[in-house]
Amino acid sequence: LRRDDRISEDETAKAAEKLHEEVKEEIEQKSTEKPKGKNFVIGDSLDLPSGEKARYKANVEAIRLVKKLEAAGRYATKAEQVILSKYVGWGGLANAFDERKADWAKEFKELKELLTEEEYSLARGSTLNAHYTEISVIKAMYDGLAELGFKGGRMLEPSSGVGNFVGAMPVSMASKVKSFTMVELDGITGLIAKHLYPNADVRIQGFEKANIPDNYMDVIISNVPFGKYAVTDKKYPKKVTDAIHNYFFA
Repeated sequence: LRRDDRISEDETAKAAEKLHEEVKEEIEQKSTEKPKGKNFVIGDSLDLPSGEKARYKANVEAIRLVKKLEAAGRYATKAEQVILSKYVGWGGLANAFDERKADWAKEFKELKELLTEEEYSLARGSTLNAHYTEISVIKAMYDGLAELGFKGGRMLEPSSGVGNFVGAMPVSMASKVKSFTMVELDGITGLIAKHLYPNADVRIQGFEKANIPDNYMDVIISNVPFGKYAVTDKKYPKKVTDAIHNYFFA
């Protein structure tokens, strides 16, 4: 390397280190803030609707409510959090985005009017991988984490959805968690997560854009998205970024 190249690399490394330190300070600050409200607690299970039309209806009710809350600039009440918790995303609901489906014409029109162009595009794209994780599976993962000796610390969920990994965490474990950072690409889903878990650090962005310092989190827990489609992140080789699940694992 030429000397000026080395200097450039050094400056980049120093800038990255400074940015990471700022992020650490931000996470630490959030973990010591007074509670902004009460985090939603799932309990043994979520009483979710079954059937495509019922799940669609629950999604729309949650979206209307979160937009109302954002407009009012307030946190959700306990009763409103129950409504928000019924949002299951658009995995398996591709019919609602298909204008050729006559029996979904009403829902297709409703979604077009309810969502902005960007929100609609993200929602339609999420039908491939936005799948709900059973609460029993999440609880089993926490049982395994306890068996491994997790005693608390900083936690990260890099593909959080509405935050069920926070809501289903055992109360005994939640009391020992220093901070919980959630990353969610979809804007509507991320906003719902913020109202369900106001005391978590919810980042609405792609995981590849989330500035999470290396070797900082104590535990990462997730049901990552799976699919043979690429993520753009030059820090990793193409064989890693070519499949989104490999990227998340890496």
